[in-house]
Amino acid sequence: MAAGFENSEVSSTLQEDEIVHLSEELGWLVIGEQPELKIIGEVDKIKARGEEEEEKERCYTALVHLKAPKDDSLAAADARAPVDLVTVLDVSGSMRGQKLELVKTAMEFVIRNLRQQDRLAIVSFSDEPKVHLGLKRMTHDGRAAALSAVEKLRSLGGTEIRPGLKAGFDLLSRRKNRNPVSSIMLLSDGMDNAITFKRCKVLPVDSYLEDCSERVPVHTFGFGSDHDPEAMLSIAEATGGSFCYVQEESTVQHAFAQCIGGLLSVVAQEVEVCIEASGGAKIRSVEATAGTTAMDGDRAATVKLGSLYAEEERDILVELLLPSSDSSSLSMELLKVEGSFQDPGQSNKTQQLATSSLVIQELKAGEEEEATKIEVDRQKNRVSASKAMAAARKLGSGSLASAKQVLVDVKQKIESSRAFGAGDGLSRRLVRELDELIQCMKRDYYHSEGHAVLLAKGNSHCNQRASYQAKARKRPAFFEGGRGGRGGRGAGAKPRSNAAPCLGASAKRMSTGGVLSESLVQETSSDDESYRTSAMVDMLDKSKKFKSKR
Repeated sequence: MAAGFENSEVSSTLQEDEIVHLSEELGWLVIGEQPELKIIGEVDKIKARGEEEEEKERCYTALVHLKAPKDDSLAAADARAPVDLVTVLDVSGSMRGQKLELVKTAMEFVIRNLRQQDRLAIVSFSDEPKVHLGLKRMTHDGRAAALSAVEKLRSLGGTEIRPGLKAGFDLLSRRKNRNPVSSIMLLSDGMDNAITFKRCKVLPVDSYLEDCSERVPVHTFGFGSDHDPEAMLSIAEATGGSFCYVQEESTVQHAFAQCIGGLLSVVAQEVEVCIEASGGAKIRSVEATAGTTAMDGDRAATVKLGSLYAEEERDILVELLLPSSDSSSLSMELLKVEGSFQDPGQSNKTQQLATSSLVIQELKAGEEEEATKIEVDRQKNRVSASKAMAAARKLGSGSLASAKQVLVDVKQKIESSRAFGAGDGLSRRLVRELDELIQCMKRDYYHSEGHAVLLAKGNSHCNQRASYQAKARKRPAFFEGGRGGRGGRGAGAKPRSNAAPCLGASAKRMSTGGVLSESLVQETSSDDESYRTSAMVDMLDKSKKFKSKR
């Protein structure tokens, strides 16, 4: 048992008897619609291969598109699959004061929006972990116990993320019975002590997963500019979760709200898509940024996509090498896809997705070649942007100039694409966000906030999942001071009050008396709307109303 467990203020007994027959007692939702699986070719017709082209390889891009159904019953009481949610919260000394109070309010919002079949656990960590509430159903009494546990949170000590997260995993791995959906929300505002005091260079993630009997997504929240974005993102990536940078501390409640809006609308888990080339076609590459891909030679591939929230979409780009044309046929089948998922509304019973195939035709004499379909071009842009952000992440630790150039190049590429020219919403949003990130590639701002902004946006586009991003600001052209690095001030750095990226848009003057023009602190879109679902929007609306009443 981890240190601190014996001092838990509320018993961590898992109350297994409360959930054994919940599916009958509460009538969990049986999902009527399946996720939709289809293939979209870049064009419907291709030019016949000429004799001079017989030796040349011809490439063709297909888009495998998966869309989860809209869950119209989510608003109905007790209609969805219940969740087991563990919150792991940093209560180190740096959380003292307003930061901790903001997190307490955010937790109150979470507690009041869980239903009686959901279970919640609350773990805190500083120098050691402490379980304040074991997994407990959010009945009237359960909510009261959870609110009491939150109110008793106190800030003190250092930041030991690993034992805290391990305590959260232990609560889930000890379950004898479980709700269909499980997840961890991890919030921290600082560097792990192991890194701060040089016990290790990086935060190892694999050790957290060794004793877990299932893959539990960890959704991480970097709270403020002093957290370790690499550690938070690495934990999210290793577990299939998401990373959110809470840049404006006052928006932590909205960040939590959007996250649970998704968690409370899971309609498919363990989603798997099987791709098989047909005829003489061969698979050259598979781009599935939101999942893991296992290739089986050049004829088949399996992509594991994890969970889907209601209305979410996942896209897989498949590049094919076309076979020689058959003069006896004007059409040919290139690709087949099928898949499966676990239905949380039916105790995670495995369901099969409808199969789909792609057939293309040869152009007839006199027909013009078709332009690439917008749907395919849009996803090419997203994949290109995701790769560029990942490359900038690696380059940023050594050469910000190189990182910036990668972003500039992909921005220009997207601007010249057919989808961008046609006014495609996602393509234009990618360009705007790349503009933001290019402005982040200045040393002082990058090491204080830009690094985290880059990682959060990259993770969102890679996963095709919304992550609350609050009011990223343009960096003033004359600002060259600020934080010398994360977790401390560099030699000669200006006081933080001079750091323009940390000021609100209404600020007119710096503490030195210098004037900030309104255009220099202009705020961009406050949220990433590209992948936001109705359930997320609804929960965000609730969060805003909850906040306005306080």
